Amino acid sequence: MFQQKIPLKITPMNPIKKNVFFALAVATLALLLIGCSQYQYVTLSGNLSQDDYKQFVYENDSLIIKYAFSGRNCPISIEVHNMNSKPIYVDWAKSAVIIEGKRFCYWIDESTIQGYTQGYDVKWNKSFSSNESILSGSITRNERISFIPPHSFITYNPVMIRNTPFYFENKNNAQKVNVYTYNGPTNGHRYAFESQESPFVFRSFLSISTKEDFSIPEHFDHAF
Repeated sequence: MFQQKIPLKITPMNPIKKNVFFALAVATLALLLIGCSQYQYVTLSGNLSQDDYKQFVYENDSLIIKYAFSGRNCPISIEVHNMNSKPIYVDWAKSAVIIEGKRFCYWIDESTIQGYTQGYDVKWNKSFSSNESILSGSITRNERISFIPPHSFITYNPVMIRNTPFYFENKNNAQKVNVYTYNGPTNGHRYAFESQESPFVFRSFLSISTKEDFSIPEHFDHAF
């Protein structure tokens, strides 16, 4: 779900350029106007089949890869299941999402600090005071290479791939729909696209190996 505050009067922008190299089978968007907010709900299709949980699934004799995109700003959730009797490794620095030909690595060499401060202030007289504070917290960092033991799996949530809504200049192709929300019913527009006309296409590229030094890598490329 994408959310953006907009004025009541909406001025359409230029349409997003088409990408004919990587096809999205069908993309369906529902545009909802609730109060002064604009919401878009997007469903994706790709070159992989989906399971009962709407996850996109790739499977061979040695591993299973699952993709999910549920949530605000289209976060990618990747599950890698090791079906081997030996460990496997995923190099996230050599894996990426490719959006309209541009690469965005799944791993960035940076850390995140999460903390809080606690303190107090003592006023001794009108002209003199003192204070003291303590900073506590932790530094976290995503692992660059994931180790997956035999017959186990990991879940990795690397990036969000869309934080702005789509704009459509031509609304003649839109289908008016009624949508029921927590705030009551509202009107919206539904857009459906064939693969060559999709406004948003991307790929996921993964580097996986049975060798920790990645001397014998395997590459998996999936389009959505």
